[in-house]
Amino acid sequence: MRSKDFFCLIIGFLCFYSLSVLAQNEDVYDTNNYNPSVADGNIVIDDTQITSDVKQVVHPTFNQIKVSSQQGIVELSGSVNSPSDANQLVKMAESVRGVHGIDTSELTIRGVTNPLPDQMITAKVKGLLLREELSGNPGSSNHIKVKTMNGVVYLSGTAVNSHQANEAEDLAESVSGIKDVKSTITFSQ
Repeated sequence: MRSKDFFCLIIGFLCFYSLSVLAQNEDVYDTNNYNPSVADGNIVIDDTQITSDVKQVVHPTFNQIKVSSQQGIVELSGSVNSPSDANQLVKMAESVRGVHGIDTSELTIRGVTNPLPDQMITAKVKGLLLREELSGNPGSSNHIKVKTMNGVVYLSGTAVNSHQANEAEDLAESVSGIKDVKSTITFSQ
């Protein structure tokens, strides 16, 4: 098994485990404290749970990163070794259910003064596609490639159908900091 496949398997397991724990802990939420900015479907996920879930996903690989969440926005702080580590970290955090954004303003890359915003955008889009796949939309991230240049997200590859292609475009457009989304996604149906 290739290390990339093994890594994806581990991340999938951790996300699945986190989602199953959430499903088992269906509490009745006080509607007076309902905050739609942290709603995911019909389930409200509080920031304590989001922080815990993100830590479960990122700490096996990035145990020195501090994680906090406020209104569904996860703040990652600390230092990573490379831009690819930063991308991987953001992708992992973005894939967690209930996360509505990632704040990397306190995240640094050792030896780099500017943390490459195009790569962060790519990581966020890939994380959203992965979250969709883990939520029961098979193929959402496997065959769709993401690249960002100067704030423009380029989607390519193959989707199952036009709905899935449109969904990928919508997910990419939901990421803050992008200028445009260009898609050449083809579909088999």
